[in-house]
Amino acid sequence: MSERDRVADSDQDRQRQAELPHVAGTALPWIAPAPT
Repeated sequence: MSERDRVADSDQDRQRQAELPHVAGTALPWIAPAPT
């Protein structure tokens, strides 16, 4: 695997991880309710 391919994979992982909190927060609001 070339260095360029590794960088592209890491960029995709970073984007995927950045989307997780938003998806989890909107789809599962009852798992982590906002503190009062």
